[in-house]
Amino acid sequence: MANDGEKTGVDTLLNRLTTRKQPWKIMLTGNAADPVSGETREALGRILDLMLGVGHLTLHTAGGGVLNVTRDYSGDYLAEVDRRIAAIFSADPQITAIAFPKHTATPDDPHWSPNGKARAALAAARQAGDIAPDEAIRHMKAMHAATQAEGQDHGKKDH
Repeated sequence: MANDGEKTGVDTLLNRLTTRKQPWKIMLTGNAADPVSGETREALGRILDLMLGVGHLTLHTAGGGVLNVTRDYSGDYLAEVDRRIAAIFSADPQITAIAFPKHTATPDDPHWSPNGKARAALAAARQAGDIAPDEAIRHMKAMHAATQAEGQDHGKKDH
């Protein structure tokens, strides 16, 4: 069945998925003496693009070096996630919650993270000049430490 050169919806979707720009870049860290080629970096990026559940890769080199391969996101990509969550609630009021692994976003708390409201307030205070950078960093570290401790407590069982 010919379609006279017009793309089907599936073809269009597949084309968009394969040509879209990733919101991250490859970051290589480690102690390997030899740099990797552009082709290898591109292939590693594509592997991470296709395997979203893989957080990192480790390359071992002939010289005994190790390179860790991770996604390096821009500084504001999580704020973009929060903006999109808020947009969903605004566009479709019948949606009352979006469940993420460690938090449920709601119209009153449109954030992917349990610390989303506090992070947004901290960012606004920083932008307004109400808080110094050092103090903002201390608050962020404290939030992170509290979240880590909470995660460890969930793994314990009462006996």
